[in-house]
Amino acid sequence: MLNCATICNVPPPRTGHMIMGQPSLRPYSLFSRAVSALPLLMLLAGCGGGGGDSASNSQADACFKTHSGDCLTQSELAERARRLTLSATLSGVAGIDSYLREFTGFEKTSTAAKYPLEMINAYEALAYLELSRGPEAAAAPGSGVTIGIFDAGIDSSHSIFDLTNSIEEAFLLDATDDDWSSLAQLLGHGTAGIAAGRFGAYGADVKMFVPPSRRLHSDENSRMFEEILNNNLDIFISGLFDSSVDIEDLKTRAMVFTQSLPGYTEEEIIESNLRRSHGDFIEVLAQSEKQDNKTILIWSAGWSESNSESSSSPGGYGGITPYIPELQGHSIAVVSVGEDGGISDFSDRCGLAAQFCIAAPGEDVLVAGP
Repeated sequence: MLNCATICNVPPPRTGHMIMGQPSLRPYSLFSRAVSALPLLMLLAGCGGGGGDSASNSQADACFKTHSGDCLTQSELAERARRLTLSATLSGVAGIDSYLREFTGFEKTSTAAKYPLEMINAYEALAYLELSRGPEAAAAPGSGVTIGIFDAGIDSSHSIFDLTNSIEEAFLLDATDDDWSSLAQLLGHGTAGIAAGRFGAYGADVKMFVPPSRRLHSDENSRMFEEILNNNLDIFISGLFDSSVDIEDLKTRAMVFTQSLPGYTEEEIIESNLRRSHGDFIEVLAQSEKQDNKTILIWSAGWSESNSESSSSPGGYGGITPYIPELQGHSIAVVSVGEDGGISDFSDRCGLAAQFCIAAPGEDVLVAGP
């Protein structure tokens, strides 16, 4: 699990497409567009993007130097953070209630908006952001971060984006605004609203990338993602699930091959199959030309099918990271958990990708809809 100490070098604390028309908000329990990358976004926000200053990075340091120049001991830091967390919580809860009262089903929508923030310690993250970067940074935690989202489009006029710094939309290949209209009207799409709306890393810059709704050839997929990753993104979030890779099926076939190919491991066979089938695409995702400033890739782990064996590991591209060394460190699968912290029954599990996988609130979370 990534934490603020890992990414930002500061002491760690103890979704959506909006459809044109009448704005609305509602709880949403389907996973592929409701997965929340907010934990990672909040952490990166404190870094001002993919990197950042280090206020204190050594256990031997005598104190933590705050944005205002104070030098705090660990106990003083904890107490200051506790007070700021309480203040941020009270302010955040009041802001949520104030915004949602105009919508129907206030009690249910309020819970759906609040519990994800509490679960990921968002208010504590804001407290440490204020201590390390100052009040202005905490007031716009996404500032300086560019988030790329791969989904069916965005309604930038929705009030959920009132605090978003900027929104751009690009149609890829031969995609048009009509490609996803039926699905969009049915589901709403939550990825952008969760990630960068007023309850997420607000203040960020959002770039929405809309693919064609038709099935793509492998070379088209590679060209499309090469275009996406040439946009200086800090984070890329896939709000559309691609089922072209079934890592559990590859593992089953590899087990069979190892019996007839002595000297080869299952991992080697899986890697070979992936590179043969998706080599060009893997090369694009690896971003080898970017050195240390790679875009962080976040993939929905996918939908399970009645808790079947095929749901025990992430589907799609979120499941390939353990077998492709050049993706390790910047490619992450995300599974969904509910308010009780348990894995959602509609979500694939981390399974084979456990070392490159995080869990986030994705069940009955609040998203903007049609």
